[in-house]
Amino acid sequence: MIEADSERPVRTHRPGPWTPAVIIPAYDEGPRIKRTLARLFADGVAAHLVVKVVCNGCHDDTAEQARAALAAVAEHRAEVIDIPAAGKANAIRVAEADLPRGPRVVLDADAGCD
Repeated sequence: MIEADSERPVRTHRPGPWTPAVIIPAYDEGPRIKRTLARLFADGVAAHLVVKVVCNGCHDDTAEQARAALAAVAEHRAEVIDIPAAGKANAIRVAEADLPRGPRVVLDADAGCD
């Protein structure tokens, strides 16, 4: 909050709703991404999250496998983004640019989510 003085008005920060999100950078994780996503959505908690799988510079079928895994989940707010440039940091930036504010978890594409 900025205090009012003769030259500036009072501005108040008003926090809005937060949207928790999971960002999954994936590079050539075709054989593993389905298992990771199945585990993430297994208990229903991820249905309340925004999930972004960012396939970055993949030479395999990671994007197709991720889309197939997400198609099997009844309700979700998830998306697969396929970008040509490899690199985890760039993948995270791409996902962040499209997300509303809120807490983030960056999950490795071959991580176990038990």
